[in-house]
Amino acid sequence: QSLWSQIGDELTLPAVLSPDQLAALPVAGPVSVQTPIRLPQPLRNTAGVDVEPRAVELRFDVARATASANARVPVLVVIAPTEVGRWSIRLSDDDLFKAVELTGPPQAVERLVSGDDPLVSAIYLTLSDLEGGAGEKRIRLQTRSGGRVPGEVDAQVADATVVFSATRRTGE
Repeated sequence: QSLWSQIGDELTLPAVLSPDQLAALPVAGPVSVQTPIRLPQPLRNTAGVDVEPRAVELRFDVARATASANARVPVLVVIAPTEVGRWSIRLSDDDLFKAVELTGPPQAVERLVSGDDPLVSAIYLTLSDLEGGAGEKRIRLQTRSGGRVPGEVDAQVADATVVFSATRRTGE
């Protein structure tokens, strides 16, 4: 069998990055790397067969696999619809917004920060919470429409507690 029939009609010479070259790649951005060309298996150790040039320069962009963003999200207060007009609810000034650190796929993080359905935080107050007059509640992170934070996004909040006060409106 001829050498040509062993390699086929099209000759492809792979240029593969070494483990050291892969480890040295930046997290994201343009890259230029010199790497050797490999002969296909049927041509290796064949007398009189060589490749010229022996190396090539590979130029490419490394896409970031994860993105991080710091967001300042508003705190929404959620109560039963029957209680909406009956209570005045106040949050401390420090609790009107919460700082959230997001890490995950770039598109998912971007949608939560500046998409059509951005990230918010919410406290859910029960009738017992309202009648208690004041207290603390842990926030829940969600999208403005009430959707969940995608599972592939890690959302960390340094201070997840909100201090509130509730006063029954007179005449109710």
